[in-house]
Amino acid sequence: MGTSSLPGSAWEGREPRRFSLPLPSVTARPSGHKFLKASRPHCAVGLDTTAYVYSLPDFILVHSFQHQSQLANLDLDSDIQCLVAICKDGSVHAWDLLDGECKATSQVSLHDPYGSLRLSMPMLDHDEVNDDVLGVLRKPVVVIWQWSKSLLGKPFWIWTLSPSTGGAVTGGIGICLETNSRTIVTGGLDGTVRTWDITTGNRGWILIGHSERIRHLRLSQSKIYSASEDKTIRIWNTLTGDCLHVLESPEGVALDMAVSPSYLITTDLQRTLRTWNASSGDLLYKQDDVPGFFIQHDDLKMMLSWGTRVSGAEPGLEGEPSQNCVQIYDVRSMKQFKTLMIAKTGVSYLFCFQGRFCMALLFDDYDSLYSLEVWDFSVSDEPLAPVRNHKLCRC
Repeated sequence: MGTSSLPGSAWEGREPRRFSLPLPSVTARPSGHKFLKASRPHCAVGLDTTAYVYSLPDFILVHSFQHQSQLANLDLDSDIQCLVAICKDGSVHAWDLLDGECKATSQVSLHDPYGSLRLSMPMLDHDEVNDDVLGVLRKPVVVIWQWSKSLLGKPFWIWTLSPSTGGAVTGGIGICLETNSRTIVTGGLDGTVRTWDITTGNRGWILIGHSERIRHLRLSQSKIYSASEDKTIRIWNTLTGDCLHVLESPEGVALDMAVSPSYLITTDLQRTLRTWNASSGDLLYKQDDVPGFFIQHDDLKMMLSWGTRVSGAEPGLEGEPSQNCVQIYDVRSMKQFKTLMIAKTGVSYLFCFQGRFCMALLFDDYDSLYSLEVWDFSVSDEPLAPVRNHKLCRC
């Protein structure tokens, strides 16, 4: 996540600009999940059957993608400018964010249409982006992870989409899953961590060391971070499979875990927050009685929120109506310097941030009120561009 627009500590000393973007065409109460996702060039909001796409940093509404069935999940890819949406009827759609055209459509079999779905479109390494790789937009690789009450754990499928057909490679079963570039990592009930090749579905490393089930997985370019119910966090080398460090969390199991290039941050049910060096595993800070559980951060700031994760909506957080604020910390010193009042009591929200922007999707289902709230921490006073007309695209 880029931080070049937040030089030094100038962004700490000024009030962020807050502005609101009412969502267009929301005249009826949307049913089902809501979604909020962000990448470097775009922010996407999913309501009912429609995905709204805003460009960053000007927040111009550039696309509205309408589907015949309710959205079950969506994801963005920064390098190839693509949005992929999976719907409750099992249809999968890949949208080109440059021209707004639907480049691929396929159909998947949902074992449990009422279970939770998670979709992850792996990011490409910058040195992998060339003319050949850019052609993947015509055949996006999508990882679909589905929970089913009838199956032990959660199986995943790797789908390659083309304009008219789709093919799946069945992977393994895990209770948590992460993707990064060309690798899938799953964590199991038996405490093992397994890696998979995203192009073939073949299993790679089986990482053994945890004694209890895996609760969380995170990935960087070269490391795997696994948190287990055995109250430890292990850092693994992605290429060799070696366990580099074992981090102790004696107060409790990690409730959430987030990784940036420099820092690993965890929270637990005892409301203890720990900041570790992401490379060496050294414990840098420990704070008790923090006002929240769920975290997002980069190498400059950290967001701490109450709430529960929306199924399939990472990195968004769904806030409880009684907890309507998000705390912001300087991640280098763990000093709290800002409280964002997200919404009034009774209004729920999804929250995420990208670079200098903090974003919240507010929704009051009872009154059918929906808006996208934005806080801009830029040190520049340059005004934002006005909203322009956009085209409604239907699949």
